Amino acid sequence: MATAGHVLDAVELLEPDHRIQVVFTQAPDLFDGGVREYLRSAGAVEIGWEQATHTDFDLMIAADSGGVHRIRAPWLAIAHGVMNNKLVAPALGGQASHLVTGLGAPWLTWYGRLLPAVLAVSHDQVLPVLSSQCPEALSVATVVGDLCLDRLASSRPNREMYRQALAVPDGRRLVAISSTWGRSRSWAARRQPCSSRSPACRVTTSRWSWRFTPLPGATAAGRCSPGWPGCGRRVCGSSTRRVGAGWSPPRM
Repeated sequence: MATAGHVLDAVELLEPDHRIQVVFTQAPDLFDGGVREYLRSAGAVEIGWEQATHTDFDLMIAADSGGVHRIRAPWLAIAHGVMNNKLVAPALGGQASHLVTGLGAPWLTWYGRLLPAVLAVSHDQVLPVLSSQCPEALSVATVVGDLCLDRLASSRPNREMYRQALAVPDGRRLVAISSTWGRSRSWAARRQPCSSRSPACRVTTSRWSWRFTPLPGATAAGRCSPGWPGCGRRVCGSSTRRVGAGWSPPRM
């Protein structure tokens, strides 16, 4: 679910060209909950993974590298977040590795073979990091901007519609809070979201409204991610409502 929305953002740019047939497939993954339902709700045409691995395609767009080496198509690799700003866990790369998720060789190569035909990056500041972590991918990297930022910018004329949909009262400013999964997330289960130590609870409710949206993988299909004790929707949804906060599902 963390990658599906970003892939749809990219695919949306292809849809006006009726010469192109777009199909979706889902690689086997630990975080697979909710993807199939999400694609169906978007009206996407989906094929099975085994069929996809035995079919030739002109282009593959993916925001993660899991299983892409099995697809017979040039890979346009896009980020599955706002830039690439997450260091890998010590268990994967060691504390001194400083590997950045999506930019290191473990994501972009397969037994020494460079996987992406084009690596779309959001900003030229990403290039020096890529050069140090996977220099062979620098030749296929292209700065294309950030689709998340583009969508925000293009949605400005609909600001009032969004405020109504999010139930933001007139005169209040909306504060959006997001959180990844795992024990180091900003909305950690070991802290009560409504406690006086919570930054969100210190916001004056008469001037501000705020909404909490977790990473899609944390609550996809009602299943919880590793390191998220209990169901994220139950824990965070009820807690945020107690302080007048909004709860936005990840797909909203």
